[in-house]
Amino acid sequence: MSAPLAYLFWHWPASGIDRAPYEDALRGFHAALGRAGSVSFRIAAGAPPFPGAGEPLYLDWYPVIDWADLGLLNAVAVSDVRRAPHDTVAAMAGGGHGEVRAWLRGTAPPHEASTARWSAKPTGTSYEDHLASLDGALEPRDALWQRQMVLGVAPELCVLSSSSERPLSRVSTGAHGDPVLVTRLEAVAGCPGG
Repeated sequence: MSAPLAYLFWHWPASGIDRAPYEDALRGFHAALGRAGSVSFRIAAGAPPFPGAGEPLYLDWYPVIDWADLGLLNAVAVSDVRRAPHDTVAAMAGGGHGEVRAWLRGTAPPHEASTARWSAKPTGTSYEDHLASLDGALEPRDALWQRQMVLGVAPELCVLSSSSERPLSRVSTGAHGDPVLVTRLEAVAGCPGG
């Protein structure tokens, strides 16, 4: 995995904004940003519940090398040739929430993902034990990401998968019987590679 951190941004169009122009604006922003491996997903099913989110819901995934690169992404996203495309999609947005995730293990590049499985570490279970149990459940086209610094609205752990073999039920059970929210992702914009 080339980027051990990622900035995620959950967002949705404002009331009265159609999906097509919103997604066109997202594609324009990603093209201007040119960050390899970045992607905007439309949440096709299984959105994590959080207050105030409209529909359709989107999740942007921006790989970063380290915390300094996160600061650079923050600065360049709204500067020079990227400012107008950023401002266009931002003016159409009804709201959003950001978070930072760290890659823990696995090989699936985020921009190739088709599902995300969100879960929390069960109370009373150590991180070492829980992560070891997840290791046994990871498939070759999976990658495990963990929320950082308690930022974000989705559960703490996320397994991104590009495997089409997995079931897409809304809620399943994790290794310790904890609930797992399964989200189906449809890429609508991005910059391949990374």
